[in-house]
Amino acid sequence: MISQLASTVSCTAMGTVSAMYTFPRTSAETEHAMKACQPGHGLTATEGSARRETASSLSDIAGSTSETLNMALNLRVIDLTRPLDETSSLWPGIPPMVVESTETIERDGSFSRRLTLDEHSGTHFDAPSHFLEGAAHVADVPASQLVRPLHVVDFTHRSKDDPDAELTPNDLKEHEAVHGPMGAGSVVFLRTDWPELSGSEPLRFPGFGIEAATLLAERGVVGLGTDTLGIDAGRATDFPVHRDVTLPRGIWHVENLTNLGAVPSSGAWAVVGVPRVAGASGFPARVLAIVPEGQ
Repeated sequence: MISQLASTVSCTAMGTVSAMYTFPRTSAETEHAMKACQPGHGLTATEGSARRETASSLSDIAGSTSETLNMALNLRVIDLTRPLDETSSLWPGIPPMVVESTETIERDGSFSRRLTLDEHSGTHFDAPSHFLEGAAHVADVPASQLVRPLHVVDFTHRSKDDPDAELTPNDLKEHEAVHGPMGAGSVVFLRTDWPELSGSEPLRFPGFGIEAATLLAERGVVGLGTDTLGIDAGRATDFPVHRDVTLPRGIWHVENLTNLGAVPSSGAWAVVGVPRVAGASGFPARVLAIVPEGQ
């Protein structure tokens, strides 16, 4: 989305450098570059013509770079991450995070703490190894899979009245009819606005149905996300989506998201910031949505 914004170029002929310029440039600087490539600046007519073509091309590049910069400056960044502390909602049986002070400003001149927590605490990332022996751990997931085009499926019309609702292929078709196809390489987040994240049993919250998850896997999505405790619906205690559909195909998850209502249904990008912890089946993550201007 964001390309390199500047490059250094030279106007050369016969191995001799006559001028060097750095882009992006102003119109005045571009005009100076064109003049530097005119005959009479130590160049033949042929050399000057070649250099003028080069300078003209670089002017076009500068314009494109300026447009890219303007786009970058008008991006909105939406935080999809819940704060993580000792009171965070967790899966039943997972102990809360323990925080110990190791350094204080008063005593040591610096501040630091030691955290003891489960890998799947708060807003977190599931690597394929979470349910599959020998599969990729967190550190093995390519960074290119963590910055991907994002679709947010609004499931609130069903989840608000049904704590056991599961996303179906028909729900996906309805989404695509309005917002376009979910192509290979994208990620899909499920917005339920489900308020109960207490982790109490029996668990009841909406999730991805196995048929919908299978359809998305066949489409080539690289990740799924949800604003509940898990990708599977709470009543699916055998975790069929985790175990049989997504993780065996190398599709990662992010769970316990928030603010999905602030993200457009299509056109945004997901950025999943998760530490490269060797051997980890998951880890707390900072998940962001990058939204271009006008979306």
